[in-house]
Amino acid sequence: GSASPISCLFDTDFTCSQAKMATCPCSALASLVFVAEAGIGLWIWSVWSWRLRMETSFRAVGAKNLVQEFQTYGYPTWFFYLVFACKVTCASILVLAIIFPKPILTLIGAGGMFVLMSGALVSHCKVKDPPSKSIAAFSMWFLSTYILIALSQGCVVDSPASIDPVRTCSGCVVAFACFVMWLRSFLRGDYNFANYEKMDEKTEGLLKETDALLKA
Repeated sequence: GSASPISCLFDTDFTCSQAKMATCPCSALASLVFVAEAGIGLWIWSVWSWRLRMETSFRAVGAKNLVQEFQTYGYPTWFFYLVFACKVTCASILVLAIIFPKPILTLIGAGGMFVLMSGALVSHCKVKDPPSKSIAAFSMWFLSTYILIALSQGCVVDSPASIDPVRTCSGCVVAFACFVMWLRSFLRGDYNFANYEKMDEKTEGLLKETDALLKA
């Protein structure tokens, strides 16, 4: 009988992959999955590399860098490191899925990113940030959701890298770009978070008092 996308999720047989792709409504949807994976990979690695110290338009109000942004949300230092590890891992898995399009890689990467970006949106709401501050987080959440929907529709298949050399080469370029961003930041000392400018206790206290008043 025919194989469904769900029953074939962990199957690496190419015949099963063809059966899954047959259920995809449009081949363009499958191509857009790779675009979404590249977009997430490049954006997340940019956030957690050369833009770590920058005061961007998407930072929580009052935060001058990513460390201060987590302070604004009221999160402890260990949570900052946990989110860092989870986000770059999920982003890297999605980039890997461009080169080796396996449904299980796509599921782990997109599923993890969906949860993480949902948390980011909740964090922005928690401190009453204006909607413009959530554009980046919403974009990543939307792309993750799209990938998961495409996966459920059979638009992500397990296929050898040699079948689509353009996709494979594109994935390698994206992976190299992410590596360069990491290397540049590593050499500049951007991952030495102990040297980051942090909010003083007075400012942090005022933010907590404001948050408490807003919740009252």
